[in-house]
Amino acid sequence: MTEKDTYLSELFIRAYEIFAQMTKIAQHISNLLEDKQYKEIESWGLMYDDLEAEVESIILIREALI
Repeated sequence: MTEKDTYLSELFIRAYEIFAQMTKIAQHISNLLEDKQYKEIESWGLMYDDLEAEVESIILIREALI
């Protein structure tokens, strides 16, 4: 396995970890909506957006390496 392959694998693992975090945040936001805790939703939404941006960056890096 080349260094590039190793790095691509690490990117994939990181993206998978981020997707898992995003799933948990989405579920938490759903629960907050049910409880009508709208102020908390904004901060969780911002965390979700940050993670989404990180995944988009990973995708761009991956595409550049392939």
